Amino acid sequence: MALSLAACVGSRERSRFPAEPHLDQVVPPRVGAGKSFQVQPDGRSALIVRGTNLSPKSRIRLNGHVLDTSGGDGTQLSAYVPAELIKEPGQFPVSVETPEGQLSNSLPFWVLSNSGPAPEIGKLYPAEYTAGQAFNKQPNGASALGITGQNFLPEPVVEINGEPTVTAFGGSEQLSALVPDKFIQKPGRLKITVRNRDGKVSAPVELILK
Repeated sequence: MALSLAACVGSRERSRFPAEPHLDQVVPPRVGAGKSFQVQPDGRSALIVRGTNLSPKSRIRLNGHVLDTSGGDGTQLSAYVPAELIKEPGQFPVSVETPEGQLSNSLPFWVLSNSGPAPEIGKLYPAEYTAGQAFNKQPNGASALGITGQNFLPEPVVEINGEPTVTAFGGSEQLSALVPDKFIQKPGRLKITVRNRDGKVSAPVELILK
């Protein structure tokens, strides 16, 4: 006769360990090497993870290092990140360990170089559009330009005809920028460039307004 494991193990034994933790998000997902981020009042950098079954007594692990962690409500934890852990560029795993020794899945945390080759624009989204109309419209009504390419560093600036715009860093290959209305009212060609924080600038790519 086959035995049922469930029948042989009491309910107390089966429920001895809580549900496994699971990570959905690391905030921020990427930082510049040697640069402070989410700076706290004492000057230290802070990392946040979000997910499920994150018990308050759990600890965040960064590349195997257990961090000084503060508990949350089961969906979020935060921890201080020692400066020596982000001195060098690389991709490092972030996970959570419960007091019982259970480990969550791991998510990548990128420490990016602060200097490198000049940025290169591959494609604009959109590359052409009708003048006088908003595109990729944001909640505040502003137009947004998407940019893919390579060699983008943290804290870049997208420039339109040489004028800096509000820029969001999506990674080394993706950016977005708000486009002031004054640039899209008339047909013409706008020169788009990307300037990295080390001062290196991409070759211009044209956004065509018909």
